Amino acid sequence: MTNSAEAFEKKHNIAATRDDVTKIKNRLRKFYKAVETIDRPHDGYIQLYHGDAVRKAAESAFGASIGQTWTLAMDAAIAIREMPEEWSTKYRASVAYHLAPILSDVVNS
Repeated sequence: MTNSAEAFEKKHNIAATRDDVTKIKNRLRKFYKAVETIDRPHDGYIQLYHGDAVRKAAESAFGASIGQTWTLAMDAAIAIREMPEEWSTKYRASVAYHLAPILSDVVNS
């Protein structure tokens, strides 16, 4: 495993192969691109009426899970942590807000 994959694995407290990490990062890129299509990054919040679209983008991007114990909520949690630094704080906060309903699997487990 490369140092980058090991660091990613340690950062997110997951057991993953280098290929798994590559798959996760590809899904993250797909999700972030979809979010940017829904509402272009800016110094502001993603409006409430875009919430369903953000969650559908997550379901679409993260639909191909790694294994049986991997959940959409785990991908959403990693997506929140890995959001692009160039996104404004307000924009990142609103992405996290719109992903919150997906996190119920993590919070309620």
